[in-house]
Amino acid sequence: MNRTLRCVLPEDSMVDTTLIQKGQLKPGEITTVLKSDIIPGSPVAISTSLSPALQAKISEAFQTKANVDYLKASGYCSGACTLDGSSWGYAPVNNAFYDPIRKVCDETKNKNCTSTS
Repeated sequence: MNRTLRCVLPEDSMVDTTLIQKGQLKPGEITTVLKSDIIPGSPVAISTSLSPALQAKISEAFQTKANVDYLKASGYCSGACTLDGSSWGYAPVNNAFYDPIRKVCDETKNKNCTSTS
C-alpha cells in the first residue's frame, strides 16, 4: 500500500478534518511525519533605494493602517474583515521570526528551500 507523508502546520485542518468529512480521504490514509511551529507569512520589504523619510512613511502606513482594526474603523470593510484571507495586519519582525521556516527546511531538505539565484 502506498502511503502519502505530509508535514503539518499547527492550524492545518484540511487533511485531518475537511477532506475526510468530504469523503476525499480516509482516516489514516496520510501519515504525519512532521508538525511544525506556526509558519509566518511572507514579509513585505521596502527598498533601501528610497529615501529614509519615504521608507519610514511606508513602514508607518503598513504598521498603523494596513490592519483590520484601521480598515473597519475607517469604513473600508465590516464583518469578517481580513487581509489575505486570514491576517490581521503587519508588524515589525526580526530575522529570527522566520526560524520556523528554516527548521522545516532543515528537517525536510525540500528543494524549494534552497536559493535559485
